[in-house]
Amino acid sequence: MTDTILLTGGTGFLGTLLAARLCQNPELKTYVLVRAADDETAIYRLKAAWQHEKKLYEAIGHTVIPICGDFTKENLGLGGEDLALLRECVSLILHAGAEIGFQKSERELTETNLTGTEHMIAFAKGVKGLRRFVFISTAYVAGQKSGLVLEDMLDTEAFSSHYEKSKAGAEALVRASGLPWSICRPGMILGDSQSG
Repeated sequence: MTDTILLTGGTGFLGTLLAARLCQNPELKTYVLVRAADDETAIYRLKAAWQHEKKLYEAIGHTVIPICGDFTKENLGLGGEDLALLRECVSLILHAGAEIGFQKSERELTETNLTGTEHMIAFAKGVKGLRRFVFISTAYVAGQKSGLVLEDMLDTEAFSSHYEKSKAGAEALVRASGLPWSICRPGMILGDSQSG
């Protein structure tokens, strides 16, 4: 079975890495949700983010389709036609979009990481053939616990930053969603020597 994927965070570092891996399979079709005023601007933003990734750049408009939207808004900020299209064809959601700035306000982090994940879950519940909702989280959700912290020990009240708190809250939403989910934990992301 060939998947049709919806990827958020495609203009970010991790989203670009995920898109590059997806692009290795020419049978996959990937819709990339891009925050932009219109489709032309969405294409421009994706091309600007992927200019150093030749294969990805060339896939835009073919196996990679930018779609103008915003997961911090209800219905992902999509118009009725785009919303219906994605609900009909998507089988795998990779939610890699997030606010990662440790210095951002609690409101900014909550709006993107928590409310944005709520909107992604609401969208996913309306997808007809969804096989899996993959939430790209972080290793930093254990709060101020120390020692060995197992997955079922993550509920906590004390966090070192608003970022940690927002990502832990988003994970809790995913776990309680009733969707077929996976949570991935990149612990440290390193840039490459050419593009940073």
